[in-house]
Amino acid sequence: MRIVCVAIAVGIVGFCSAAFGELQGIARIQEDLKTGRISYETSLLYRTYSLFEPSKLPPEYRDEGRFVKSGTSLASEVRAYWSELSPSGKMVLSSFYSRPILPESHLSESGRFLIHYTLSGPNRVSEEDVDGNEVPDYVDEVAAAFDSAYVLEVEKLGYRKPLSDDDGAWDVYLLNMSGVYGYTYPDTRVGRAYTCYIEIDNNYEDSFYPTQGLDALRVTAAHEFFHVIHFSYYGLGGLEWWMEICSTWMEDVAYTEVNDYYYYLDYFFDYPDKRLDTKNNGHEYGACIFAHYLSKRFGPEVIRDIWEDIGASGQTDMRPFNRVIPGGMASVMKEFAVWNYFTGSRAQPGRYYPEGAEYPEIKVKKQHTEYPETGAAGAGTLEHLSAHYIQFSETQNKPGGLSLAFDPEEPNAWWGTLVGLSPSREDTMWAVEGGMGTIAGWDVFREIALIAVVTSPTGYAFRYAYNGIYDSTLTDKIVSERTAIGRSAPNPFVVGGGTGTMCIPFELSETSTVTFSIYTLQGVLVHHQEWSTLAPRKYADLAQWDGDNEMGRLVGSGIYLARIEVRSGSGTMEAMRKIAVIRAE
Repeated sequence: MRIVCVAIAVGIVGFCSAAFGELQGIARIQEDLKTGRISYETSLLYRTYSLFEPSKLPPEYRDEGRFVKSGTSLASEVRAYWSELSPSGKMVLSSFYSRPILPESHLSESGRFLIHYTLSGPNRVSEEDVDGNEVPDYVDEVAAAFDSAYVLEVEKLGYRKPLSDDDGAWDVYLLNMSGVYGYTYPDTRVGRAYTCYIEIDNNYEDSFYPTQGLDALRVTAAHEFFHVIHFSYYGLGGLEWWMEICSTWMEDVAYTEVNDYYYYLDYFFDYPDKRLDTKNNGHEYGACIFAHYLSKRFGPEVIRDIWEDIGASGQTDMRPFNRVIPGGMASVMKEFAVWNYFTGSRAQPGRYYPEGAEYPEIKVKKQHTEYPETGAAGAGTLEHLSAHYIQFSETQNKPGGLSLAFDPEEPNAWWGTLVGLSPSREDTMWAVEGGMGTIAGWDVFREIALIAVVTSPTGYAFRYAYNGIYDSTLTDKIVSERTAIGRSAPNPFVVGGGTGTMCIPFELSETSTVTFSIYTLQGVLVHHQEWSTLAPRKYADLAQWDGDNEMGRLVGSGIYLARIEVRSGSGTMEAMRKIAVIRAE
């Protein structure tokens, strides 16, 4: 029966291979399921093969080198659908989702976890036993990591103590995993909850693991035990996306120095147009940034409170989120989308993500650099709980402003805002109300972005159009009466160690060309900027220097000369400032 089932599916795969060209692996499986080319049962089988035994997949579905963070999401789906599986489907899948049998076991110091392992065969653990307690050191480390996860998640953070087996201990099996850190399987149903067992790797030494060794073990223990807790709140399926968001976030709560979650952020930041509840073995791990946002914004207890509501209500849609989160999901999706713009080179750790400088930058759907009379226009389509970012740049030499028309087909499902980022990375926001937004004096900003967010909790085809019209008369009206150049600050200027920038403020009474240069006392140029058409106004931080030379390396300690030259129709003004530079060691 198993051979017949797979042979039929392979025939279907052969048909869709040419139709979907670039799709590979999991993406192809999901696309073929969506279009009806394969059944849900076949998709579960193929995804299981992809995770545990890729060689059994038809070639069209193989994704060489694909790494999956956790197999729990798939295990949850299999368990939720188990009663609907065919007898042949159950037979095949049960060989992957059954408790392993291993000859050795060790009870953790707390008595809460029973670690199962072997000293022979492909699943063997190292026999190294430095402390001489007759238990392999790796097994001791596993036991300690899970005991630590329990103390943090249950005793310190206040999550529900999860259901356990009749012996009162949670079983953890050490196996030679293939392309996955581990997984938690919901085993025995109790009401809406499940008891669980866990499988993790027997050493985390394989090169495909982004994080290896004991760091990998520890974050996996925090991740998978949190899944055990999730299944005690609700285990009937439908929340896999939220489970993975939370467990990946919990890793950083437990071991903030490891930062394994960095490896998955591209799955989210490269695809802001994917709905927040997307589940594709990638996005849900990168979307852990949503839990980071919630915990920073409202405190870490908000995650627990959402799970408590889910457990009490048995609801797997957005209603628990709306009841717990201040303002509900529509409100936080607006702010969340803005936070996600301020990462990488735009990061503002004091206002948004504390580690935002380490995060990738959000993918911009379209960047406008030219502004014809007809406007910088575009259109797009989004799913629920997703966003598009449209950027307007090359504005600093173009005095005036922007009038934006934003036209969504379903206005009540959308929210739009304009964000401007100045050279010093300080941001300003303008509301887009009634489909209109206006920015005056846009040339003070290095870039401006329209953030279009679908706040609806459901739906897949929300369409919009926009048009940005450049208007030279839209100045900010902060026009100086005179042209003047201020003093450098700070002075002395300490460079290195993330100490910031040195700025020289200036103000213009008419449209001017401004050059800003830094020299050594010997006349060697180390930094140069020029703005060809600056509008009349005050500029507090446009002329700034971070201490790097033209090669991108920090300069040494000493005295440097900063020169600003202003050229306008009225003539030329020049000023030289001495700067004492101290290089931090």
